[in-house]
Amino acid sequence: MDEKDKSRLLIELHAFARITAASSASIHAKKVIDNYHKAQVYVTLNGERSDYEISDMTGVPRRTVTRWVEEFVKHGFAVSLGEAGKKGRLERALFTLEELDLELNLLKKEEKQPKDVTTGGTRR
Repeated sequence: MDEKDKSRLLIELHAFARITAASSASIHAKKVIDNYHKAQVYVTLNGERSDYEISDMTGVPRRTVTRWVEEFVKHGFAVSLGEAGKKGRLERALFTLEELDLELNLLKKEEKQPKDVTTGGTRR
């Protein structure tokens, strides 16, 4: 097997592992990334933005961003690129919303629907 074949094989193995991981994570992702604002925060995790920058971009309070990002890391949807507990640590999303079978526009529509206070459900 030459280097070109090895490289192709590694690319195929990487794609297979990513697809398999995303498929098994998508069911749980729908419970964790359950609203439009959380999804907005998730898509900004590129490993280069701080929680402060993400807060400015999304309009979500910084403490909420930090809590959600910690939740994404805990559930395996993102990875921390720095030392745990270190100030200035950055995180990167491991999947796209599409890979997790989540639609930003659908989450936005669901959020706009008024809630029925008596039943806790959505009015239709």
